[in-house]
Amino acid sequence: NSLEELHQILEVLEWHPRLKVCLDTAHTLPSGYEIRTKAGLDQFLADFDRLIGLDRLACMHVNDSKADIGSHIDRHENIGDGFFGGDGFVALTHDPRLAAVHAVVADAPVTVDEVARATELSPGEAAAALAELELLGLVCESEGRYRGLAS
Repeated sequence: NSLEELHQILEVLEWHPRLKVCLDTAHTLPSGYEIRTKAGLDQFLADFDRLIGLDRLACMHVNDSKADIGSHIDRHENIGDGFFGGDGFVALTHDPRLAAVHAVVADAPVTVDEVARATELSPGEAAAALAELELLGLVCESEGRYRGLAS
């Protein structure tokens, strides 16, 4: 899919105000959008805003991708094990335009240390982020491992 296709779908549906979009990192990268770097994410979000509107970005489905940019192959991978990698997660989590956008982590259960390695956060920052996601009901913890509730 492309942003242009999403634009056309919303246009056909007359831009109904209840229609929102979910950004899935494992689909966006293989669709040809370089969102792993600040510059690439800046361009993507500018295009998204122009074609769809950032106000329609309701949530993000955050996971890694088994397929690289432009491959058009839909295969999810555990965070840190795919082509999206830690740099992509750092770009997403540090972008102020996305600060209010909810993110659902869909991955194999991870530990605080695995999240810290994959995102380049300190273990304390990773623990705080996971605790916040747990309070929001987006992840659950069991025996020291966290799992996204959508997985």
